[in-house]
Amino acid sequence: IVVAINFFRFFSCFSTFEKVCTIFTRASSEESVMMAVRNAERVYILREERPPFEAASEFEWKQGCWDPRTVGLSIDSTPTTARSVLRLTKEMKELKRNPVKYCRAAPRADNIHEWTAVINGPENTVYEGGTFFVQMFVPPTYPFNSPKVQFLTRIYHCNINRHGVVNIDILRDRWSSSMTIARILQEIVALLYDCKPENALLENVAEQYVNNRKAFDAIARVWTLRFAH
Repeated sequence: IVVAINFFRFFSCFSTFEKVCTIFTRASSEESVMMAVRNAERVYILREERPPFEAASEFEWKQGCWDPRTVGLSIDSTPTTARSVLRLTKEMKELKRNPVKYCRAAPRADNIHEWTAVINGPENTVYEGGTFFVQMFVPPTYPFNSPKVQFLTRIYHCNINRHGVVNIDILRDRWSSSMTIARILQEIVALLYDCKPENALLENVAEQYVNNRKAFDAIARVWTLRFAH
């Protein structure tokens, strides 16, 4: 049974990569594109063969996602304030009336301070067709302090690191009490259209995005097919 499962996984991996190769060889015969695809294959194999993090044993993998409880993003146990509960309840109702494009988001039934968002990769981007899960941990001091945001689905992006942490300026120096969950989601979707190399968490990926866009696009599409489908 184990052999059969491993064979199925290998066949699925090969099939996914074959699709990407077909797309790129049809679209262009330039050497740089083919090199990008070969590099994507190498990255893909390495991701399967070795842990993507410094201490992989600390992570619980689930079909391309990891458990946010194991990466130190959980909010503390401070009692929630009435102000934050009222504010989040209002925002939840507003999101139901006016959802953010490409997004669905809601808090847990038993904890309004833990939100999960499902983001569909925008059309005409390298993330098109992918489904990305994002978790937000909202502090009891919200809206005076920003939520902690983490991608649960692996993604190739210079502003999202290997732990899924997102670097958005509104979550740091530009945060104010007027910011909302909806605004955060809009900023995340905007990142899927255009990376921000000036705020990169992964410098090598940012350099590739700026200097070799075709290679970046090739690898990002491979990761989307592999981890977000």
